[in-house]
Amino acid sequence: MLLSHLIFHAHPSDQTTTVYSYYDVYDSPFARFDPNRRISTRQDSFLTAFIVLCTVGLAGVVVHRLLSVRGAKKKASRQSLPSPPSNPTQSQDDDTHNISHTQSATSGDPPQHINWRNLADLQLDMTAIELVAPLAAGSYGVVWRAKLRSNEVVAVKTCSRTSLDDVQNFVDELALLSTLHSPYLVSLLGVTWTHACDLKAVLEYMDSGDLRQLLDNAPPPSPEFLTNSPSFSWRQKLECALSVAHALVYLKQQHVIHRDLKSRNVLLDSKCGTKLADFGIAKHLHDDTTHASMTTGVGTYRWMAPEVLTFRRYSVAVDVYSFGVLLTELDTHRVPFTDVQNHGRSVADAAVVCMVLYEHLRPSFSNKCPLWFVELGRRCMQADAQDRPTPEDVVDILTCQLGMLANVMDDVVDER
Repeated sequence: MLLSHLIFHAHPSDQTTTVYSYYDVYDSPFARFDPNRRISTRQDSFLTAFIVLCTVGLAGVVVHRLLSVRGAKKKASRQSLPSPPSNPTQSQDDDTHNISHTQSATSGDPPQHINWRNLADLQLDMTAIELVAPLAAGSYGVVWRAKLRSNEVVAVKTCSRTSLDDVQNFVDELALLSTLHSPYLVSLLGVTWTHACDLKAVLEYMDSGDLRQLLDNAPPPSPEFLTNSPSFSWRQKLECALSVAHALVYLKQQHVIHRDLKSRNVLLDSKCGTKLADFGIAKHLHDDTTHASMTTGVGTYRWMAPEVLTFRRYSVAVDVYSFGVLLTELDTHRVPFTDVQNHGRSVADAAVVCMVLYEHLRPSFSNKCPLWFVELGRRCMQADAQDRPTPEDVVDILTCQLGMLANVMDDVVDER
């Protein structure tokens, strides 16, 4: 639908593999769906009218907000960026450089500029990098497996879009990532370019893909069998969740909001464990604290907090909400909301958003999921950001539960 294209930035596979569905009205935010409950024709008519009204209303608000934000950005760009040298590598004293019309998809626009920030300090020799094979592709670009002259395997992220806004966004992403150093984040090793629209990021390589791939291919293990699980065991899941929680603690300390936390952006490695990746829409709270920048509806809607969906001012608590959604993925292995049905029919994206906002719809956990895990996920997904735990609280809870699980497993081994 038009609404989803206007406000949602989702990974292509997230959109094509998901079957959307619909909940009845809840008595409480966390009531379970009864698949056997029938809905009367009168209820269907009411729900249909409700969905249509919500969709139209949301679409109007979204269009107005996006046009306002886009206009403000263009005005700020024209007023604040000075005229720089034409070669991106010509001067390291002035970090703002021209990008010519031949390098831009917006050739009808007046000349504008790219602020290259600190990328000159991160530049690597392009001839020292050999692209081997594509790892992933999306609407924004392609990620390659590559080798350095030292035979070290790395990942190279490219930007296939050539508009000024897209190039600037990619530059901003890499500039921010260059300031972040944590064992729980994928590291930026450097950047290369031959011209402005050929910017590439050289990143730490994670050899086991992303969490969504693992969840799709591994059958959900039963919590009753905590040892010798043939798939993704609960201990491994808790360790994965704990690493992501540590990443959120670090980002909070650096005053950074990720804004797109989901299983697709959690990468796995056989030696390095779990790391958070993709800072394409991350925001530094001290970089720009204007109301418009901190109320923009960005992210992937299934993981987006209510305050983001309604364009309210938000904080690092939105990442905690997304973390709660991630916990449902770790439990069920499903993309959020794929289990919700309305007489076996799928429901439009905008309708799901309406139900999240007005019916307190949340992704569900399985019946066999440990109760404490369900409670933690539900706390993280509270509608009021102040009712959610902090990243530090989440780390403490997961650390405690991992310790208890280790003791239980030791007792099982001793009994044998």
